[in-house]
Amino acid sequence: MSKLIKIQIANPNALRINFIMTRHCPYSCEYCPDTLNAGKHREINLEELETFLLRFKDRNGAIQITGGECTTHPQFQDVIEVSRKVGFNVSVDSNSVRTLRFYDSVKHLVDNWCITLHPSQHTLDLEKLKLLSQHSFLVVYVMMDPAHWDTALNWYNQIKQMSDLKVTPIRVMDNWAGAKFEAQYTDEQLEFLSSAQSNWLFTPEREAALRKEHMWLADTESTGFYNDGSSHTLDPFEIIRKKQNSFFGWKCSAGRESICIYDDGTAIWANCGIKRFDHYLDIDPNELNVPVKCTLLECTCGTDIRGSKHL
Repeated sequence: MSKLIKIQIANPNALRINFIMTRHCPYSCEYCPDTLNAGKHREINLEELETFLLRFKDRNGAIQITGGECTTHPQFQDVIEVSRKVGFNVSVDSNSVRTLRFYDSVKHLVDNWCITLHPSQHTLDLEKLKLLSQHSFLVVYVMMDPAHWDTALNWYNQIKQMSDLKVTPIRVMDNWAGAKFEAQYTDEQLEFLSSAQSNWLFTPEREAALRKEHMWLADTESTGFYNDGSSHTLDPFEIIRKKQNSFFGWKCSAGRESICIYDDGTAIWANCGIKRFDHYLDIDPNELNVPVKCTLLECTCGTDIRGSKHL
């Protein structure tokens, strides 16, 4: 079997800032750590955030607003408006906990919605997905919780009948972010997860419009290069499913292409945190240009996996 030896991001000038703006979430999924759902909303210093983003105004910047459940934060819309003012595109991670009326009120502010559905926590609302798919690039992730497998599979199959969105079944990661949870899958379920694919369900007309309006999303697509001379567009979730997500000893530039900042002002290199900063205003953009040697046995973040790296 061919071996992955290099990953290269499509646009070397692309930058994705992952902003965990709250540690609060109304849900309490077993596979999610308390550090991301049991906290309280902190006040965000919008002036500091704007100062930080302006340091990267010469980059093809996008901000991924996440949590916890970021849509429950009282400054959710304020953070989006600051980001757009600076010239950043905006992606939002949400578990769809808010009402249809809420999503309708903010749909025009968000370029890309990433909706993750948790079958242990709520019911499926296809109307929300339909609404967002008409106004944004919509990606839906269905958490294939083994304790709620039939529900998850039913949701996945229902969404596959829709149009103008991308839907992906996601395997629950063992001990993700320190959750101390190990998923107990059957052999049949593991076989499904090993072969399941992302489903691109856009009509030709909608796809053409999205590619014109949201070219920035392609900036962070990556190509995987293999030792047999082959190469193809990299799917990080396929890499995870096939357990090819170990880059120990590789030289990695993910931190130049991705920074994670937190609600308390701290920040880390990419999402893995090989480098840590007491405050995001301490980050020198030039420092990010120097690659680091990976010391982790496993890379569990899709964004980090797409980051440029090589043996």
